[in-house]
Amino acid sequence: MIKNQKKLFIILSLFSLLILLTACGQQDIYLCKDGSLAGDQQISSNNVLFHCPDGKLTINYDACKFEKPFKITQKVAEEKAKDFVEGYIRTNGWSAKLVTTYKEDGNWLAQMIISKRGETPFETIIKINGTNGIAKCSSNCKYQE
Repeated sequence: MIKNQKKLFIILSLFSLLILLTACGQQDIYLCKDGSLAGDQQISSNNVLFHCPDGKLTINYDACKFEKPFKITQKVAEEKAKDFVEGYIRTNGWSAKLVTTYKEDGNWLAQMIISKRGETPFETIIKINGTNGIAKCSSNCKYQE
């Protein structure tokens, strides 16, 4: 009977030691949809387990996906797209017409038609960052050449 109690004690001790070694110093951090730390949490460990807003668990913060908050309105995004394209085409005789603007992955995408008399019109897509309003050509950027 004492022999069985010793075995049980050793097994329980090893199991407890295993739990301590694997979880020692690990800190669980819960993240909000915008990427900020939930509540009043502060990272105080080098061994962090992030709980992403979509339920994913990871040790790499960058592996979580977050919703970018839109600070740029659709109207402002459309103006920025027009200004961006017109900055390139104004002196070349081209003209641009905005077709539609829509949201995608925290950005605005503006679909525009570029045309010039005597040449075939073409579509271009301008990507406007939904947070800071920076516009860049995303597709069919030949007017920049």
